[in-house]
Amino acid sequence: SLMQKIDDRAEIEAIVRQTNDERCNPPLSDDELRKEVFPALKRYATQAEKNASSGIIIGGNAPLEQPENPIPDLPDLISLADVWDHPPELAPELIDGVLRVGHKMIISGPSKAGKSFLMIELAFALAEGMNWLGNHCTQSKVLYCNMEIDGASFIRRVQKVYAAHGMNHGIHPKNFTIWNLRGSAAPITILAPKIIDAIKGKGYKAVIIDPLYKVMSGDENSNGDTAEMLKGFDRIAEETGASVIYSHHFAKGNGGD
Repeated sequence: SLMQKIDDRAEIEAIVRQTNDERCNPPLSDDELRKEVFPALKRYATQAEKNASSGIIIGGNAPLEQPENPIPDLPDLISLADVWDHPPELAPELIDGVLRVGHKMIISGPSKAGKSFLMIELAFALAEGMNWLGNHCTQSKVLYCNMEIDGASFIRRVQKVYAAHGMNHGIHPKNFTIWNLRGSAAPITILAPKIIDAIKGKGYKAVIIDPLYKVMSGDENSNGDTAEMLKGFDRIAEETGASVIYSHHFAKGNGGD
């Protein structure tokens, strides 16, 4: 009905911005509105015009045709015969025998098992080019998205890991970037573009997200909700070239055991 009453696109966008500021907590940024919301309004308006020309009345008794979902460009088909002798190059290994650049990895365990310390040690090993659980890590810039621990305590934890390895400062501390997001966590659909903007083109080879539930909207037992979340991780990997590493608590009780 809004699209019927108001023809001026600028006025529509102004109303959306006002509604966003008043009702969304936290509000979407102007960049997110321009990238995610306003294009959807444009598609809706286009579909409304089609419906009007077809005699379909919005809000009337006739069913409303669903907006068309554009099909993205898809990769070409590949014949195995064409690539058998010359297969594509594999991405370089980030953690020898464990993880390649641009891939995803999950670290799971019960609550209070030490997952955050394990992942801090992984970030340390990547930043310094050392071993992690006996596997060599390629020296890389890493972004650690800390969603759960207060910022001061998290930095102290990082210092303890360095000290445990005999380093009071580290050789390459600039490779270890911390983003303290406790209290500012958001679904990965909102957070992914911000991560991409922060690291794209700056040489990062790994993004660590700790823990998973802080960036998930919906039900972790829902295939659809989980797939939507993994799309966000894939987007980070594809647009930045970095591996995405995330931790997840096992459920309490018999299932987690």
